[in-house]
Amino acid sequence: MNRNKIIFITVLLICVGSVVLASHFEYLDATLAAALIALSIGLLGVFQKILLSIFIHPELKVELRTYPPDSHKTTLTVTANNAQIAFDTYYYRLNVENKGNVRAENVEVFLMEKSEMIGNNFVKNNSFLPLNLRWSHSGEITKKSIAPNLFKNCDFGHINDPHYSHYQGGTRGNVCMVFDTEVLPNTGSFILIPGVYRFKVVVSADNVQSVIKTFEIDFKHSWTSNQNTMLTNNFLVKNVS
Repeated sequence: MNRNKIIFITVLLICVGSVVLASHFEYLDATLAAALIALSIGLLGVFQKILLSIFIHPELKVELRTYPPDSHKTTLTVTANNAQIAFDTYYYRLNVENKGNVRAENVEVFLMEKSEMIGNNFVKNNSFLPLNLRWSHSGEITKKSIAPNLFKNCDFGHINDPHYSHYQGGTRGNVCMVFDTEVLPNTGSFILIPGVYRFKVVVSADNVQSVIKTFEIDFKHSWTSNQNTMLTNNFLVKNVS
């Protein structure tokens, strides 16, 4: 609860409490009691939105789930040399759920920070370019709304069959993940090679406080056409905060 809510509730309780107690013990005349009641009603009107937000608000929860239906194997088709080329890929998706009682409006997911395990410590990669992620299926950057008790998927990244990695910025024959960011920057920071990392993800909306989540990812240098093995053994996710 933020400072404004605490102040409002405190003032309201003092005003109403004073009227009730003083009237009960006949310490106040009717005029002063009425003035205090009017003041309390005025405060209620001024801070109505704050009071309502305590009880009626969205509540966003985000998870990176490495199992269907959030993450799964599919076929990706690209155009190269005027030809359509299709190959297997694994999509890993964030699950963004609204556990509140009102719609979350204009929701965005921001891939904010990348740190890599070097030795025994995680070291922040200062050359990593923070960008918005795209909502699954629609490719939107901003999701207009998420209704209460429903969720939407947001693409985190996908791992292509390494024989086709070069079609999306990787090296042919090498396993890599392609982040599904709003653009693919020339810095190449949209490519993730196997290793152990921590990523900070921020989910924000117009009418709710932002959620900041840190995921630790152990990305193995291995590819298989077996979905269960690829999702459960080769890309391991742990919630850090």
